[in-house]
Amino acid sequence: RRSRAERQQVNAASDSIIMIPPTSIPKALSKNLLACNIYVSAGHPSLSSHLLSLLLQSQKQCLSLLPHNRVAIVHAFTDVTYRRSSFHVAGDAEGVTTVSSRLASDAMTSLVGVGVDPLLPDENNNDVVTRNTRHPFVGIVDHVSVMPLERDGNDESEETTTAHGLAARAIGEVLSQRGCHVHYYGRACEDNTPLATVRRDKTSFFKSGGLETERGTSSPYDYGAATVGAPDSFVENFNVRLRGSDRRTAASLARALRYRDGGVVGVEALTLPYGGGGRYEVACNLLCPETGGGMDEVLSRLEAWKTGDGGSREDAIVEKAYRVGTTRKQCMDVLKLSRDGGGEVREEYDAGVLRRFEYGFVSDE
Repeated sequence: RRSRAERQQVNAASDSIIMIPPTSIPKALSKNLLACNIYVSAGHPSLSSHLLSLLLQSQKQCLSLLPHNRVAIVHAFTDVTYRRSSFHVAGDAEGVTTVSSRLASDAMTSLVGVGVDPLLPDENNNDVVTRNTRHPFVGIVDHVSVMPLERDGNDESEETTTAHGLAARAIGEVLSQRGCHVHYYGRACEDNTPLATVRRDKTSFFKSGGLETERGTSSPYDYGAATVGAPDSFVENFNVRLRGSDRRTAASLARALRYRDGGVVGVEALTLPYGGGGRYEVACNLLCPETGGGMDEVLSRLEAWKTGDGGSREDAIVEKAYRVGTTRKQCMDVLKLSRDGGGEVREEYDAGVLRRFEYGFVSDE
């Protein structure tokens, strides 16, 4: 792996090429509305100033692109226990590609630049609990997901003609230029491989963080790896946190929710430890949130699980059931606000996103 000085030389040399050329998104697709979620393997309070700076800079970049591009940071979220943060961008394809590629690239370089190595989690402070309960990861920028916001049938087209597939490839190319090893999925790869398959077959994701069974080794790449892709439709994230529980009980809830085990349509579910002391989370990807596999259906199945087998599950207390990230409607509403509300309304919204993100570093709520 390169030394920090060598990384800085590479970053300086790359500054002139990280901006996406306009030809990356054909003009016919450049105004298609997209969402992009960027997941970063960092969330410790000691990094709050760097992560807040990333958000603020990205918000300013969004405003600078108006009115040519309509793009906004809809939401930002951090989970201190998981050591993970996410940034949720929405807008036209050209604007989303420009903002997201810069945000993801800056996240990698700025965090390494302050001596952070998420590939060797919390070694310096011997935080054993966090090492064993942090969110699974494969790199500093762990995952980038680009999704269509408009239901116009594009998901039936070839990958090379979809705006979200092209945007994902363009963002991945920027990360590759910076020294990240990128694995593509969905409409960003030739065979439309699902994210879960790529994570299982090509990365150590399911053997990292809270799923790690033995101490891993550092990546030969400067910033680790990243999965970058484009699912066919908008994906929501929803977690259920249990306390006073054990892994077996949490796993039974995951099976009750998981679609391939007979659960809610389109739901992928993963059991993760959360901070020790009998706390676990079932982390869900909702692949069909608007067609029978949304939050309401998950909550209904959760209630059925709690009273399953004719009795009450007293060994598991639901501490929190909550959405992580955004919905398609939320993204569209923010873009409408940007179009109709004027600069002051948009700046007020951005200030709220920044304030809530900052609060996440001091609150477990």
